[in-house]
Amino acid sequence: MKYIKLLMVILSLFKANVTYAQTMDTHKWNDRLILILIDQEANENYNPQLTEFKKHIKGLIERKVVIYHIKPDAFKKGLNNTNWQQEKTVYKFYKKTDEPFEIVLVGLDGSVKLRQTEILPCKNLFSIIDSMPMRRYEENKK
Repeated sequence: MKYIKLLMVILSLFKANVTYAQTMDTHKWNDRLILILIDQEANENYNPQLTEFKKHIKGLIERKVVIYHIKPDAFKKGLNNTNWQQEKTVYKFYKKTDEPFEIVLVGLDGSVKLRQTEILPCKNLFSIIDSMPMRRYEENKK
């Protein structure tokens, strides 16, 4: 009985990791990602960052940006989603500083293009994205 419980715990952890990995794989070559890594929802930079993004939704959509909110034990997708999904590995995977707030930009190819620990103005974000070769290609294709 003890081994069955252990096996169930291991399987549930594996399922959570596969689900998140599958979610991220669906974005590769389709979307750019903004990962907002916070230690807690009460972080002083979190709501101002969300407000900044909400002011520029059209520009985010135009640039194929999908936003993920990630805290140590859960994540959620989108600006208006209130449904946190339990997940403990993604925060550890992307978190690279000791700061309680971190923004990560992931490009279409799945690589990290920007990492910073302060609020990211959309003007700066759009400038970075617009200078990327894939974005220039998208613009020329129009």
